[in-house]
Amino acid sequence: MSQSSEETVQVTDSSSQGERNTKLYKEWHFYNWGFLGWLETFFKLAGWIVGILTPAIGFSALQPVRSGAQLGLAIMNLFATVLIAFGIVDRIRLKEISAMILIIINTGGHICFTVALFVAGVKSLFIILFGAFIMTGEFVKLFYFVRHLGKDFVVPGTKKAVLYGLVIYFVLNYA
Repeated sequence: MSQSSEETVQVTDSSSQGERNTKLYKEWHFYNWGFLGWLETFFKLAGWIVGILTPAIGFSALQPVRSGAQLGLAIMNLFATVLIAFGIVDRIRLKEISAMILIIINTGGHICFTVALFVAGVKSLFIILFGAFIMTGEFVKLFYFVRHLGKDFVVPGTKKAVLYGLVIYFVLNYA
């Protein structure tokens, strides 16, 4: 694990097979996410931009949702948004600067997109782009986990199965 802050606290983490020591930082720091971490971020950032722009330019009609399919998408995205917002607490605990900034943008993009789905007819292109970019980012995260989770990347106190389960949920949510 790449570290820029020397002050850490040792904790025991049972999220990987067996117990292992990991570090929780006392100070805010930047983690070295590597190529896969930043590739995931690139795709998701594109999706978040679509989500943020949807209320401004993605409406096909300013009217309450009439489509059952769009209402279903709105409800699914509302649930995903709540799950993502809970991640803010985790980022504060881990004190990782780039992840903290990105989860705020992530939450904002999801809130904007979800509100748009509830209050207006959203152009299909925006729905497809948002889902495709976020889903691609989640697929990249799966590859990142296979390569790094439990080795040089852990989330203290969270089992690997939970992390994989969340990623699979998000992939299915955006499919």
